[in-house]
Amino acid sequence: MIDIDYIQEIWDTLHKRRVRTFFTTFGVAWGMTILVVLLGCGLGVERAMRSTWGETSTNAAYFYGRNASLPYKGLEKGRSVHLKTNDMTAIKSRFRDIEYISPSFWNDANIVIRGDKSKENVPINGLSTDFYQISPCLLLEGRTINEIDVAQNRKVCMIGEQIKNGLFGAEKAEGALIWIDGVAYTVIAVMEKSTDVNIFGDPEQMIFIPYTTFADIYNKGDIVDCIALSANKNANILDLETEIKDFLKERAIVSPDDKQGIISDTTKEYFDTVNNLFKGTRILIWVIGLGTLLAGMVCITNIMLISVRERTQEIGIRRALGATPFSVVRQILWESILMSLLAGVGGIVVGLGVSAVLEDIFTSIEGSDTVQLKGIYIPFKLAVIIFIILETGGLIAGLLPAYRAAQIKTIDALRDE
Repeated sequence: MIDIDYIQEIWDTLHKRRVRTFFTTFGVAWGMTILVVLLGCGLGVERAMRSTWGETSTNAAYFYGRNASLPYKGLEKGRSVHLKTNDMTAIKSRFRDIEYISPSFWNDANIVIRGDKSKENVPINGLSTDFYQISPCLLLEGRTINEIDVAQNRKVCMIGEQIKNGLFGAEKAEGALIWIDGVAYTVIAVMEKSTDVNIFGDPEQMIFIPYTTFADIYNKGDIVDCIALSANKNANILDLETEIKDFLKERAIVSPDDKQGIISDTTKEYFDTVNNLFKGTRILIWVIGLGTLLAGMVCITNIMLISVRERTQEIGIRRALGATPFSVVRQILWESILMSLLAGVGGIVVGLGVSAVLEDIFTSIEGSDTVQLKGIYIPFKLAVIIFIILETGGLIAGLLPAYRAAQIKTIDALRDE
């Protein structure tokens, strides 16, 4: 059962020294506020960064043919190495962990015309339907390229929002005809980017067409500029990257030691780098916040030591009246814990309030290209963990003063002036 009289006694003891108690708890609450705000801001930046990733596959890899840097099996150094469309079928058959695979072609369209309006040097990509699973985009109008478009080499295109605005203005673009390097295409979609992680460029400024159509129009034959693929979530894309690169070298007759003939990169490397940055930031925030809290705990210890020294006679009288050392220790510890409790509640409440104000300030800032803080708050579970850490710290802070109080002898206490 809760001893109300006992709690009241502890409260009265702290209230008698209310100025000292206030400044001590204020110091601890300040440390708690700093920790909550820093964690909230750190998590806000992390949430904002993650929101820019959209649905981009975090387990994707991209392979490119370049120039061989070593002679191999009678083939000279410096020759061009090409990836081919049948390499995709071979990869899909050999590696069961591959979910999606797509060729990618690219070129700059010299001129794109619609009526009396035109745009020059527009990036144009040839893709398959799988590409949207690897690097998605959002549609403002229309539909994506489908299997029938690819199989029938249809002259259809998806255009970026900026291209649409330049050619169509406020008019609807879906279903209209545009001319790309003298060839007529039907617009089937208008795109906007869904992520800031775009391997081949910003889709708002690009044109996508079926890769089969691209190969015909630009005389690519069966040569592809890039093979993009993504693996299932249980696969290690870094291991697959190495195995697939070796497999492609074997098919293209490139030396296994050649570092330039076939190159690759993965999204996992980028995401891992950013995640490690997040981890480092969180560690730094915890070090700063816990350091501030530790300083507050030291203040509680010092104040409680002073309090024990001032109450030497009081403790001696209580001992003479039959109080056990345990009851003395318990009271000192509860006083320390209560100060930590007051500081913890106050610090968390103020910290959340400051975080809410900061979020309002940052969300009101418009027109900035920088990453904005998003959701400046700490999860409830994290707040509970911080609170437990603080109360544990309060208990530890009271151990030394409690030990000193327990060592006070009754006769010595009554002689103390």
